[in-house]
Amino acid sequence: MSKHQYQFELIVSERKVYDRRIVDAIEALREQPQPDAFGLGQMVGLSQGHFQHLFKREVGLSVRAYVRELRLNRAAELLRDTHLSIKEIRNNVGIPDASNFVHLFRKRFGTTPTEYRNRLHRSLDQRIAFLTNK
Repeated sequence: MSKHQYQFELIVSERKVYDRRIVDAIEALREQPQPDAFGLGQMVGLSQGHFQHLFKREVGLSVRAYVRELRLNRAAELLRDTHLSIKEIRNNVGIPDASNFVHLFRKRFGTTPTEYRNRLHRSLDQRIAFLTNK
């Protein structure tokens, strides 16, 4: 399982998506995470309403909630794996408003982006200290 597939499995809470039209829409959202239900519905041959209903039934989240999860998981990955500033990360994931980004991130991960990164670094520093003291 690729890293991307694993992230997707986490997002949809281990649910399997069987409808190929929804799988195609999810793949499109991974490439360009814009919650345009009308355009996605057209792309897979469904009306906007039918697409939204089918997406929620298959994935367990609305299109908008799914995109928000994609963006927040990507932000957490960037906080963990890069030295980009919080501003660069929030712009990179498509949540340019600072207070909205912090609010959504805290709601999803239980902490602010800065504290999330600091905890990761402290934990890593502790592991390194432990390994070098052996």
